[in-house]
Amino acid sequence: MEDELSDDGHRRPLVWALTTGRVGHDAQVMLAANAVGGIVRQVTLKFNRLRKIPNRFMGATMRAVKNTPDLSGPWPDLVVGAGCRTVPPALWIRKQSGGSARLLRIGRPRAPLHWFDLVLTTPQYRLPPADNVMVISLPFAETPDREAGGDGSVFAVLGGDSRTSRVTPEFAIQFGRKAMQMATEMGANLRICTSPRTPARAAAALVKMLPDGVETHIWRPDQPGPYRDWLNTAQACLTSGDSVSNISDAILTGRSATVLIPPAVGWLAAVEQIGGVALIHRILKNGNRSFLAPPPDTGALISHMLDIGWALRSDENAVTFEGSAEKLRLEHNRAICRIMSLARGC
Repeated sequence: MEDELSDDGHRRPLVWALTTGRVGHDAQVMLAANAVGGIVRQVTLKFNRLRKIPNRFMGATMRAVKNTPDLSGPWPDLVVGAGCRTVPPALWIRKQSGGSARLLRIGRPRAPLHWFDLVLTTPQYRLPPADNVMVISLPFAETPDREAGGDGSVFAVLGGDSRTSRVTPEFAIQFGRKAMQMATEMGANLRICTSPRTPARAAAALVKMLPDGVETHIWRPDQPGPYRDWLNTAQACLTSGDSVSNISDAILTGRSATVLIPPAVGWLAAVEQIGGVALIHRILKNGNRSFLAPPPDTGALISHMLDIGWALRSDENAVTFEGSAEKLRLEHNRAICRIMSLARGC
């Protein structure tokens, strides 16, 4: 039986973590839930077509959930979810609890912000300011293994397509050249892996251009891969700018981290000359809209990092982070303290 009392003799809060099978969202939810120091229950939800109805119209309901998780009391002190799909179930849980369950939402809910006790977000979503909105520079990441010393290697992670960018074969080749340049300048071995979203054509182009001797792992769903081990032991990291989670991982190693920014999608590239995503956000005014929500503005995130002095632009399409790990950890610790206070009803 799990100990319900914390070290200080107080009752440990009960935390429900709503997961959906989306790797990035689920990782954020579980990291936030486990940081509370309470009793965590993971609730996995699968959705039907009603998930496409805007949250404003759905409200507190389980109608969009097609599986039947056992949701009954004792009701949680805190419900953690990410994105927009789990908003109606979270509201439903709070309703069943008599209003006592508090809601933490990570990312962009596409629902009225006042529905939540805390929204933890990052700059690319451009959410409007509010007392219950906390902006951190980058999302939570697993604590790196500080016992693993750097082995002198350069570790490069090629991401994949997103709403605003495309990892093309041409970009994959550019990425490979940047990785080899970094390894040559450091006199280091090179390790490269792809991610679940890397297009097959881009992965093939990358592998074809790499010389012999480069350790390479092409992601497959049936193989866990060496990502975490290679990350923990690398002397320097290179990642593509499509994944803010990978950027956070690389920075928190405490070693040099470089981000290579992939090209914008076709429709967005056409308006980059007149402001791109930033212009779209200004026109639509609210990055949290249910309808016509603007895409995440990765450029705003990179600009934020440059403005606060965490990054330096190393060339036109790349930025490098040096000595930013401790600053990011302090930001994350402040966010965790606020979440813990929320879970304990403070």
